[in-house]
Amino acid sequence: MKERLRLRWGIGRALPVILIMIVALTGCAQEQQEEWFDPDDVPEVEVSGYTLSLSDGAVVADVPYVRCVVMEGDEFTILNFADLQIGSSEVSGNAFSYRFLKTTTSSLVSKVKPDMITLTGDQTYGQRFALGRVCEHIESFGVPWAPVYGNHDCDQLSMSLAQQSEMYRSFEHCLYADGPGNLGLVQSRRSPAIGNYVVNIVKIDGDNFRVVRSLIFLNSGNYQNYDDSEHAGEQRYAGHNYAHLNRNQLNWYRQMAVSVQNYGGGSPVPSTIILHMPIFGYVQAVSAAMNIDADVYDIPAWLSRTQKISLEESYDSSYWKAGYEGSFGVMHEDICGPPYDDGVLDFIVETGTTDMVYCGHEHNNNFSITYRGVNLNYTMKTGVGCYCEEDMIGGTVITVASDGSATVRHVLDLP
Repeated sequence: MKERLRLRWGIGRALPVILIMIVALTGCAQEQQEEWFDPDDVPEVEVSGYTLSLSDGAVVADVPYVRCVVMEGDEFTILNFADLQIGSSEVSGNAFSYRFLKTTTSSLVSKVKPDMITLTGDQTYGQRFALGRVCEHIESFGVPWAPVYGNHDCDQLSMSLAQQSEMYRSFEHCLYADGPGNLGLVQSRRSPAIGNYVVNIVKIDGDNFRVVRSLIFLNSGNYQNYDDSEHAGEQRYAGHNYAHLNRNQLNWYRQMAVSVQNYGGGSPVPSTIILHMPIFGYVQAVSAAMNIDADVYDIPAWLSRTQKISLEESYDSSYWKAGYEGSFGVMHEDICGPPYDDGVLDFIVETGTTDMVYCGHEHNNNFSITYRGVNLNYTMKTGVGCYCEEDMIGGTVITVASDGSATVRHVLDLP
């Protein structure tokens, strides 16, 4: 990830962040020395759906990785925290970044009053002490919360994914589930890509229930090698080697999205995919939507124009092409996902029930674009961990209505 830390914090505030970035980059360098593998180079597994039933006033599934939360009123509010990215040294030293993280998350919860909190990855760098403190803080809000793993969580510097999983599952309000353990691997340690699970938002009326919206959480992994010779005729976007979702994950996702259609009370059940790293469709979306006189593949030329647009200005429809005037948010850095079309957006569109995706990963991107019928969102960077632009810190709010429709907005909470 690129460094855009504002030096006016002062060296006392910036030093813990710089130190943890050195640790993270060292971990990445070690990662690059491992033998690369292709996430799709795993045995294809059979996946199946699930059933729901009402038991003792609660909606329960016949598999342990499908959870349900109840919508009490006419709306259900989700507050997302993105890329907290706090290291153990920052926590133990009570650094500004850690103190501000606690302050801003508490402020956002007070403002938004969420029914549920989601975290779109990179909570820490896979470090036990930091993750424990983050979990304790989020748990203190007393509402259901659900995380996904980010690429730095998957680096597993001092905690394996299995150990992180154990910690998450020890907290009463945490909805995290491992999901099937055979869907694939992440590059670091060749660990099983656990953390694929479902949270359904349900309405209960006496002996009846229906699912209003289904949230499908996916582990987007960390890195993989791309053989450019296998993509003859395709233009490579950026030089990154970030992983893409594998075919087992996609097949499992489709089963989850289709299974829940049995519980819509006669109406389709829309779904949201929540993951850390963007799918390639984000590149296609900005190219189609942003009113920029440059080729999206010419990253320096593209960013020289998009970086001039502030978050406030992005709500002006003149920055968007015809048909995309409802978009908002900025692109101040390149899109750090698969460098070639991963086919995921096609898969989502063909599945036909998912109308929203939201991710984290890039701290200075927060655009929201509906492209090919799917609302693709970068969530707002939360806190100042690792790097950020100080005028774009806060959270993202997803409001789900009783008919399943959902809207997205950013909430700022600045230093």
